[in-house]
Amino acid sequence: MAEIFLGNIGHKLFGLVMFLYLFGDLAIYGVFIPNSVKQVTPNGTSIGPIEISGDDIFYVYLGIFTVILFPFCCSNFQKTKYLQIITMAIRNISLFGMMIIVIIYISQGTFEPPKYLVNFDGFPALFGVSIYSFMCHHSLPGIITPINSKKRIFRLFGGDFFTIYLTYISLCVTAVLAFGLNTNPTCLPHPGPPCKIQDSYIFNFASYRINFIAIFLQLFPVFTLSSNFPMIAITMRNNLKKLVKIGENWERQTLLNIIYSFVCVIPAMLLAALLRNNLNKLVEINGSYCGLCIMFLFPTFIVMFARRKAHKLWGSQYVNPYRSPFKGTFWVVFMFVCSAAALSFVIYRQVVSIIDDANHH
Repeated sequence: MAEIFLGNIGHKLFGLVMFLYLFGDLAIYGVFIPNSVKQVTPNGTSIGPIEISGDDIFYVYLGIFTVILFPFCCSNFQKTKYLQIITMAIRNISLFGMMIIVIIYISQGTFEPPKYLVNFDGFPALFGVSIYSFMCHHSLPGIITPINSKKRIFRLFGGDFFTIYLTYISLCVTAVLAFGLNTNPTCLPHPGPPCKIQDSYIFNFASYRINFIAIFLQLFPVFTLSSNFPMIAITMRNNLKKLVKIGENWERQTLLNIIYSFVCVIPAMLLAALLRNNLNKLVEINGSYCGLCIMFLFPTFIVMFARRKAHKLWGSQYVNPYRSPFKGTFWVVFMFVCSAAALSFVIYRQVVSIIDDANHH
């Protein structure tokens, strides 16, 4: 769609932003998954006579994770129906399991309500994570196109997004009520007291009294994100091939796929190794900048130029039977204004945070 409506330059810009977003995605997965495995082996492990512990174990798990999944990134991942069903089941079991455990904890009365309703210092993180959580715009065309009857498409997706929204709100509100004012820095990997909200929320359940459930929730990213990793890497590889167009006429396309996959995956894993203690910042930056472009700016530009093209081809009287409820020009302008305001606020808060950190040091 970017190629059709935004021209060659717009298409390349979109491809570049998508590449950077997916690159950040892989780096986030590269931090999240080894950390999850590390959390359930806190005392380290051993490979023959070699004892591995402390921070080194993260890098070992990152290396194992990369070696295992890289071959899948070089292939073409197809027929993922059953894999997606299993992933969705594990995701839902984990999400609702966390909410049930926290609701039980709250019902026991061992929590304090938050002292304030809004903390604007957390807005950049909230904005970046929210975009990252709802980011699916790059997949919607592939989902909508095969649907024959689009009469109920708005109800279908409206109900879908509203359900997702309620799930996120429930998860966040229960987390804040249960752990928002807790001062315990970390949850120990055995039954014990709860702790403050961790960078990865799953680690709040490390000290849950039922060990099997605690381990399952901590390994939840390993089960779900590992299956997504090759698909994201392949999408990133294909976008890069279209963007740079080097080796299009090579006969050995398998070798070309390996080279492109190496260029995509290995630097992302190196970034994960460098930023292993800054997962929140990684999510915040990826969502606030690349995510904002993909979720807000490019769709708005596509809608604006698509409407112009439709009016040129079929005249100003043309009415799209599947037009959005937000069809007026006002909404296009509104999206640009909101994007500019949100981006300005995020940049301001991040600069203030950097200055505060510098002053403290």
